[in-house]
Amino acid sequence: MKQEKASILLIENDNLLCDLIQLSLEQEGYSVIVLRSGKEVLNTIERVHPNLVLLDIFLPQTQTIQLIEQIQQLPPPKVNIIVLSAFSFREVVQKALDAGAKEYLLKPIDTVLLMQRVGKLLAITPLPIEKEQKVIEKPVFRTIRNK
Repeated sequence: MKQEKASILLIENDNLLCDLIQLSLEQEGYSVIVLRSGKEVLNTIERVHPNLVLLDIFLPQTQTIQLIEQIQQLPPPKVNIIVLSAFSFREVVQKALDAGAKEYLLKPIDTVLLMQRVGKLLAITPLPIEKEQKVIEKPVFRTIRNK
């Protein structure tokens, strides 16, 4: 009876970068689902319910800003999105954040920074709990001092 690992949906069409990010996340103990295009993102999110999405902003044949908006319109639980991009154009960054992305990271990806941002967003997102797991309240101990 233990808590499940956080699951992360990674959508990246650059094979080398995708492998690097996947390996880094798995070494940190995360479960990673990989898609190489934007075609199955919505179906995968509805089926798998990942705790976090890492999304390349420029995917072939995908309107990524619209995809972010569609992800945000899915029924709960809501999923946080980190956008990955080689471009720092102010209007693209702003559109991604306005659409619902929580973070926008530039490529080449600094894996230390990525792990910090992933950890931060997962800290505010509850992880799934196995059904048979029971919540056990720990006793509260108070320090009593003599005056």
